[in-house]
Amino acid sequence: LHLADIVIHRAFQLLPEHAELIARHDACILVDASLGASAVRLRRVPADSGRGELHALSFPSLLAMTRALFGADPEGWQCEIPGFDFAHGEELSDRTSLAVDEAVALLAAFHRRRMTA
Repeated sequence: LHLADIVIHRAFQLLPEHAELIARHDACILVDASLGASAVRLRRVPADSGRGELHALSFPSLLAMTRALFGADPEGWQCEIPGFDFAHGEELSDRTSLAVDEAVALLAAFHRRRMTA
């Protein structure tokens, strides 16, 4: 997916430092593989400074932090991709690779709709 107005940032986990990066944009899409996801789906995620886990930062909490620290309120979206095998390795499973292809198509269509709205 090569679009001039898209910034891709890869991270192992969400960090408070990501709030500054998110504040520079009008929307942020978190793409995440999950054992609990049964299909690729895109959903709106509101900012929420509710209780998070002690050693993990949730996407809604990060959006709330972005608003609190930088006065920015970008739209938050999460693209869930079914994950099937999280064992140590460098390659995606075949099923997850197919889901990634589906997610890229979904996100490209989403971007086109946003640009024409």
